[in-house]
Amino acid sequence: MKARAADRREPRPEGAISANEPGFVPVARGLLSDEVVKEIQRLLATQKLKPGDRLPAERELAATLGVSRTVIRDAVQRLTAIGILEIRRGTGTFVRDAQYLALPGSVVLGPHMSRDQVLLVLEARACLDIFLAGLAAERASPSDIRALGQHLRDADEGPRAAKTRYAPDLGFEALIGKAAGNPFLHQMQMQVHAAFAKVWDKIGYIPRSRDERQAQHKEVFAAIERRDRDGACKAMTAHLDIWEKLGKRR
Repeated sequence: MKARAADRREPRPEGAISANEPGFVPVARGLLSDEVVKEIQRLLATQKLKPGDRLPAERELAATLGVSRTVIRDAVQRLTAIGILEIRRGTGTFVRDAQYLALPGSVVLGPHMSRDQVLLVLEARACLDIFLAGLAAERASPSDIRALGQHLRDADEGPRAAKTRYAPDLGFEALIGKAAGNPFLHQMQMQVHAAFAKVWDKIGYIPRSRDERQAQHKEVFAAIERRDRDGACKAMTAHLDIWEKLGKRR
């Protein structure tokens, strides 16, 4: 069966990469176009796909991922609508940008998920996490500081390192929320984080490497540890720069 499928594949355009080269793997069952979107995002996050790369032919990609060409087409259309991919007629589909660009409010990123909904989640997270980082710099107890430091060490080399490589690590921000000393704000933060995690799970939200996110977390921690409220807020704002990029383009 595999040999016959291979025989039917379209000739690879000059310059295109094979579906096996960046490491595409068959996707899980479920809403398949969601899984294909996340698989492409995973390869972007690991820089196995980079801006300028041409995607494999639709038929080859479908065979490699174990889905229909219709599923591939839907996933590509969604990633094209948000600026990550670009379809060049007669040439192929290319990686345009690993970060989200400005979107029309009507664009749907996944089932029942519009750009405006994503922006509201980002807005809520920015408001809470930046403010809580400042409070934590003023109020964190010695045990809070130790917990934050231990979290970062575990993320570097512990069991969480592999778990969070392609997923959001909101545990660090949750510890900051606890260290801020306001249980009401902390509860609100947990609700916003749950919504953000859902967005990430649906669309593979920001294909930023874990190492980059970890470096930003360390900047936030350093400011909290030295009791620098302004520095903590500034570092957390830089960590949440996707809100700055999208929020100003409504």
